[in-house]
Amino acid sequence: LGIAQASLTNLEQNEVEDKITLASLRKAADALNCDLVYALCPREPIGDQIKNQAAIAARSIINASEKHMSLEAQETSRSSQQQAIDELADELASELKSTIWNHE
Repeated sequence: LGIAQASLTNLEQNEVEDKITLASLRKAADALNCDLVYALCPREPIGDQIKNQAAIAARSIINASEKHMSLEAQETSRSSQQQAIDELADELASELKSTIWNHE
């Protein structure tokens, strides 16, 4: 790599301890005549993540709406609530609304 053995050992130790820096990786890549590629890989398909998060957002939105409706004695049935959640989740997912990530 064109670096001292001690530096190489330090680089390897930092990697083992999850302390390696992008700067160190970039230097190693340059020394090997390589490009550094930094990527995040999803643990599950992105489409599934979007659907799951859309369902969470829809549930949050519908539950908040239901809370207000119950205060006005306008509650809906559980099946109606679930249908509204499902429909809203489908809409949020298909339109790729960024607001789905604002709900937990």
